[in-house]
Amino acid sequence: MNHPDLSVDTMIAGDGTLSMPILGPVHLGGLTLQAASAFLDAKLSPYLKYPAVDVRVDTAGQTIFVTGSTVGSLSYQPGETLVVAIAGWNQQQAALVQADPNNQLPIPTIHSDAIDLRNVGILRDGKRLGSYNVEDLGRHGNSGPLLEPGDEIMLSNKPIRVDVHGDVRKSGPQYLYPGETLAQAIDEAGGLNTTASTSNITLDRGGAAATVSFASQTVTSSARDGDSLEIHPAPVVSVVGMVGTPGSTALKSDTTLLTALYLVGGPNRYADLKHVEVVRAGVHTSYDISRLAHGDLSGNAPLNDGDVVFVPEGHRIDILPFISALGGYAYAIPRL
Repeated sequence: MNHPDLSVDTMIAGDGTLSMPILGPVHLGGLTLQAASAFLDAKLSPYLKYPAVDVRVDTAGQTIFVTGSTVGSLSYQPGETLVVAIAGWNQQQAALVQADPNNQLPIPTIHSDAIDLRNVGILRDGKRLGSYNVEDLGRHGNSGPLLEPGDEIMLSNKPIRVDVHGDVRKSGPQYLYPGETLAQAIDEAGGLNTTASTSNITLDRGGAAATVSFASQTVTSSARDGDSLEIHPAPVVSVVGMVGTPGSTALKSDTTLLTALYLVGGPNRYADLKHVEVVRAGVHTSYDISRLAHGDLSGNAPLNDGDVVFVPEGHRIDILPFISALGGYAYAIPRL
């Protein structure tokens, strides 16, 4: 370190925590020496002009190593088994992700839901002992083989990677088992945000892009390695005039005039259904939606984000046939 007065010899606790001058308790569990040095450099940078931390291990205790899709180590506990060690590693990784939620520091972490727990290897003295299905072991109350100090737990990602971006809670790569669906990839990404469109999802598969809906057979079918999904925000339109509850509404599953009217409670009995206007970029276009009661959807215009729908006042009419037809039309739209 460039500041000898801050050099310290300290013990690392079993949970990977040590105490540092200025910083206090710092969690380094699961980090390589190089990554630990970089992590401490970043932590000290607000306090020191040129931090240059060098982490060395003078005395190494009994350790289990983790390699493959991530790297790290665990303190060996006598009698420890594979299933218990994996559970401890998951907790350690969760703590590291919480310490750096934006993944801005060179910490070799990975979310546990990305790991292929059906194919976990153990390497001992340079020889692979076998491949273990940790999911199946845990499901049957089996803790798996006993581990020894110096063992290497070999991890890999689930075999299907799907990139999910856009209006979801956790954008980024999601990992699935064979047979799992694109809908499950969206679930792994935390699910759709409340502002997301369920009818305008872009799927890029093998370089060919297509628009799909959340309820489509494509999304509910098996994902393929390399698939990419872009979840778009739902268009928001304003509906004013002679309607139940004037205001803004998001068109999540269908982007047409009738859906917008349905979402704001429909026209009232004083609505002029023959001259409903859509205002787009200052241009007024009139639509006759009165024939919906007879099944005519010719006036059901598509809407864009930012459109304003104006339902003018007219003579008092019997609105019940229209409202009944509107409800039947809306009922046929998938609700997600």
